[in-house]
Amino acid sequence: MFFIAIFLDMLGLRKVPISYIPIIESSSYVFIIIFSRIFLGEKINRRKTVAILTILAGIGIYLL
Repeated sequence: MFFIAIFLDMLGLRKVPISYIPIIESSSYVFIIIFSRIFLGEKINRRKTVAILTILAGIGIYLL
C-alpha cells in the first residue's frame, strides 16, 4: 500500500512545477488530520491544532 501511494504521489507530481512541490507535500499532513476527523472521527486536540497552524504558517512564509 505504501509503495502504491508513493508511486501515485510521484506520478501526480510530474505535472506540477517544482516550486509547488514543497507546498503540496507539507499540506498533505493538514489534509490527513482533516480527513481523519471526517472519516475516522478522531479528535483534533490542541497539539494537532498547533501543528496545523505551524504548517500553514510555513506554507505562508514559503509563498512570500
